[in-house]
Amino acid sequence: MCTTEPQARTRSIPDWYFSSALRFAAIEIDLEAITATLAELTEAHRKTLLVARTWLQHALPTTFGYITAGWLDAFLRHRKRLKSQLENSLVLQFGGAAGTLAALGDRGAQVAKLLAEELALPLPRIPWHSQRERIAEAAAALGLLSGTMSKIARDLSLYMQNRSRRTF
Repeated sequence: MCTTEPQARTRSIPDWYFSSALRFAAIEIDLEAITATLAELTEAHRKTLLVARTWLQHALPTTFGYITAGWLDAFLRHRKRLKSQLENSLVLQFGGAAGTLAALGDRGAQVAKLLAEELALPLPRIPWHSQRERIAEAAAALGLLSGTMSKIARDLSLYMQNRSRRTF
């Protein structure tokens, strides 16, 4: 015999935590400040010459402003992507074991609405506990952002290197 309790199912708690953690991550990653700083750097260094690199070798001259403009362009895309993604991912997950709110009887929709208000999360059209693409999409968006940050760190470390002779 199957019994259900008129409470949130076990999976709802990690899903709520995921939504809250994702919201916190979005606050911590202040893309507005990053893009503003990159725009300032791009303008300030429009004419600051440096040697470009290709495959770790010196290439033609470029400007530091051109390099930072590339970073800025990437962050502008990330900002747009994350804004859209967060709007789609940060929603309440509350549906009970089968996703139907059946354990709450005719109060299910009202309880879900009140819970969404209390947690400051939008109420989705339907519980999504068996549809995990929201989590995968958010992880992919944050992974792309992380990759760009890593690329910038690597670029900077390479530009800071002194030219040295190698002996083979």
